[in-house]
Amino acid sequence: MKQIHLIIPFSRPENKELLIEAYRPMNIIMHPIMFQDEEIEFNEPWIKPYVIQMENKDCTVLMPGTYKRNHWIKNNEIIDDDYYVTADDDDMYEAGVFDAIKKLDDDIVIISMRRGNFIPAGVSNTRRYPTWPLLAHPNNVKIGEISAQQSFVKGKIFKDHLFNEEYHCWDGEIAVHHKEHGEQIKYEPKLYALFNYFEPGRWKKTEQME
Repeated sequence: MKQIHLIIPFSRPENKELLIEAYRPMNIIMHPIMFQDEEIEFNEPWIKPYVIQMENKDCTVLMPGTYKRNHWIKNNEIIDDDYYVTADDDDMYEAGVFDAIKKLDDDIVIISMRRGNFIPAGVSNTRRYPTWPLLAHPNNVKIGEISAQQSFVKGKIFKDHLFNEEYHCWDGEIAVHHKEHGEQIKYEPKLYALFNYFEPGRWKKTEQME
């Protein structure tokens, strides 16, 4: 049976229980990736933690989260017909997204993404992401208009592409690469990822998932 693997560079231990409670009913396999000085225990069978044997301070690339993703790709078995998606440790998905994707068989599925109601106070300029949604459409596969959380990629493709560790928009870059190389992409605009869902100040409390 086809599985969905959620690849998460993990560095926010305060979000551990939030993520477990949110993703537990969604029938996925979650892979939290940690440096050895970030390691915490996960005791549920659907969670497969991966620890990189180095400390966070020794990772000198611009995008340590991307380094973690690449390290995981290079050192784990990846199943050709399963779907792989990479998110951060404060992201979320609307109910039913994973079930809908499991019914598909396209090489790549791109969904839409909601980005909350507010730009949190005090964030740096590079993290002042606007609040309008990123909609799944071929015209929106471009730098700055698509994010990693939107792309579900079959293992046979996912394992052959590493991400750019020295570029802030690495996720847009890889999406453009897939499109320009003619890979089979299905767009599902009515399915939504939820960007930085557990980031204080971005989402109204009344809209938090129960």
